[in-house]
Amino acid sequence: MFNTCACCICSSSFFGSTQYFGDSLADTGNRLHLSQNKTHLPHFAVRPYGETFFHHPTCRFSDGRLVIDFIAESLELPLVPPYLGGKEENFKQGVNFAVGGATALDYAYLLEKGVRPGNNVSLGTQMGWFKEMLSALCKFPSECKEFLQKSLILVGEIGGNDFNYGFLGNSTKEEVESYVPAVINTISSAIQVLQKEL
Repeated sequence: MFNTCACCICSSSFFGSTQYFGDSLADTGNRLHLSQNKTHLPHFAVRPYGETFFHHPTCRFSDGRLVIDFIAESLELPLVPPYLGGKEENFKQGVNFAVGGATALDYAYLLEKGVRPGNNVSLGTQMGWFKEMLSALCKFPSECKEFLQKSLILVGEIGGNDFNYGFLGNSTKEEVESYVPAVINTISSAIQVLQKEL
């Protein structure tokens, strides 16, 4: 979600921070912090991940940068830390709520449909983290509003895993297609909540 007109995006001085929501296509380390196995690193935390730009693994699901990294660089903004394991003092410059394997729909909803997601992080979970971050950063609603009006907020890629987990769990095509309206409504509702914060 771009919170302003396209012409303003050209100006790097317009945005003071970035906020990201999504799945593995935007995750910069949250999934690692949720990892159950602390003795064996997940595949995205070892080489070849990260080797083409950072020259070491960064917990991105990529061998280099993600689209969100290119956006931040083009706006002359810093690459943002993951929310989990990040430091509040750095969140003024932006924060990443995206988690590899995240779904748009809540875990309980998918379980009711017979789908077992790879983790229990949904867009709703990320929105909860966002609200926690605002509570920590801002003393007054006006302060939050001012902060967010200078933020680039991106929602997406999210929703694909809802379908992937369905197919991996042997749901029929028709069953998986039945999630489409709920996925769209969930993403739309999250964007509307974010717009109200502005």
